[in-house]
Amino acid sequence: MVSPIEDALNPFEERPHRGKVFHANSAAIAPLYKGHADFVRLLEQLDQRGAFRTARLKAHVLDDT
Repeated sequence: MVSPIEDALNPFEERPHRGKVFHANSAAIAPLYKGHADFVRLLEQLDQRGAFRTARLKAHVLDDT
């Protein structure tokens, strides 16, 4: 589910604010952030137990439900 405002901003390749609620998933977000793949690798390396992987992070940044 994507909100109407997110739909309206899509043509501008607007990135969601980390501190705001957004509905886009990682497939939509990853191309907008140059370091997304680096972040995912770093998270896997430093958080092997998954202690900092919240449900929201998994669903919207990692695409790992």
